[in-house]
Amino acid sequence: YIALGDIYGMYGKPKEAIQAYEKAISYEQSNADAMSMLGLMFFKEGRLNESSEITRKAIELQPGLMKAQSLLGLIYFKLGRFQDAIDANLKVLSMRPSDIGAHRNLVILYEKVGSRDKAIKHLETVIQYAPPQEKRQLEHLIAKRGVFFNHGYYVRNNSRDGMLTFHDGKLIVNPYFDEVLKYMDHRRDDGD
Repeated sequence: YIALGDIYGMYGKPKEAIQAYEKAISYEQSNADAMSMLGLMFFKEGRLNESSEITRKAIELQPGLMKAQSLLGLIYFKLGRFQDAIDANLKVLSMRPSDIGAHRNLVILYEKVGSRDKAIKHLETVIQYAPPQEKRQLEHLIAKRGVFFNHGYYVRNNSRDGMLTFHDGKLIVNPYFDEVLKYMDHRRDDGD
């Protein structure tokens, strides 16, 4: 039934996949892989609480099941439980430190919770482990366009304002950056 669920999932039929995975679990209640895939199908159907519950069960049964841990981070993100999502992604990194997907997720999550330094650290790691083409694109983005931090503020532009620089594989944030953000908050709040 797991293979059948996989086929249904591959062809975009999550309802049928859910039935197949549930059938597989009914025959083997400790099948963490089937539970993880069932969690993914629930997720695709927008059934986040069910997805979270079955995915946690899969992790309890098989703590090293990275796909379930990654999925749990995504579920928590969708539920707005950012700290739980951070914890899930950190757990993935404890199992595989070079997991670029987890590092990407942590860039976004740390930005969401206002931990700019941690977001930058993970962005540097993404750049380090990225395939060559992606690495060039990321470095170009930082050098020419910039990145968004602190709820979407644009901190680098084509005039090279020096708020964010990339040097020797490290992102460097100008200490004046926080003052610029305060000014931008003030302008936004005043309706400018």
